[in-house]
Amino acid sequence: MKPDGFDGATNFEFGVGARYYFHKTWFGRVGLGGQKLQDVDMAAALDFSIGYDWFLSEKVYFEPSVYYNLGLGDAGEGVFGLRLGLGVKF
Repeated sequence: MKPDGFDGATNFEFGVGARYYFHKTWFGRVGLGGQKLQDVDMAAALDFSIGYDWFLSEKVYFEPSVYYNLGLGDAGEGVFGLRLGLGVKF
């Protein structure tokens, strides 16, 4: 039995990345991600970013970063942007 409104569509997403801290709180990141939607070919992109970890406490930090996302193949053109994140260290 299918839930109401479910059309049987399947989506798949992946992502992998690496981060390098070149100072105690400044970092650079490179990532590769993509997604496959129901009837659309796989779209992939490279992501480059630079950011700063601003510690609000010993384990909680605010993380602004600037990124450039480069679409691969037919995924589109590159996009610049700003990310704002909140992290917790375990």
